[in-house]
Amino acid sequence: MYHSHAPLTPGPRPEAGVTVRLTDWQVHPQLAAHKTGNYLPYRLAGAEAVAAGAFEGWLRLGDTLADGSRTAPLLELGGEWVVPAGGLPSVTRAHFLQQARLRDQPFTERPVRLAELPSISRAWVCGSGVGVVPLRELWLEGQRLKLEAVWPDGADEVTCWPGVNP
Repeated sequence: MYHSHAPLTPGPRPEAGVTVRLTDWQVHPQLAAHKTGNYLPYRLAGAEAVAAGAFEGWLRLGDTLADGSRTAPLLELGGEWVVPAGGLPSVTRAHFLQQARLRDQPFTERPVRLAELPSISRAWVCGSGVGVVPLRELWLEGQRLKLEAVWPDGADEVTCWPGVNP
């Protein structure tokens, strides 16, 4: 068996934030919260987003936001941080939220209806390959929502963009 290691090179840090596209792809209702071999919808959502020029694609679970194709969403709705229920847990997001808790930033985990997405004031995508990255724009059905892209304060090795010293 051959093993090798190559450093992750995601490119330059997107200082202005990234664009995310809400796709039509659905996660499996019974498997969405579990790491399984059922990753085809994730691959297809990611490919659709990249083909459209977006950094990431978000998946649905019925009429709610479920997950990202390769990252985990974190939203700010009505001044409250919200973790959408229904997708895979994220080690990077959990680490970031633990840091936020230490700074008295509360959050809730709950289903987020697709109809709530136009009310997002800020959002981030969290993943081990990218850290915690702010959204500058969310592409919804027939609407492009401009967001305030704010990089997190106090980034560390887990939450910063790869290759950027925290």
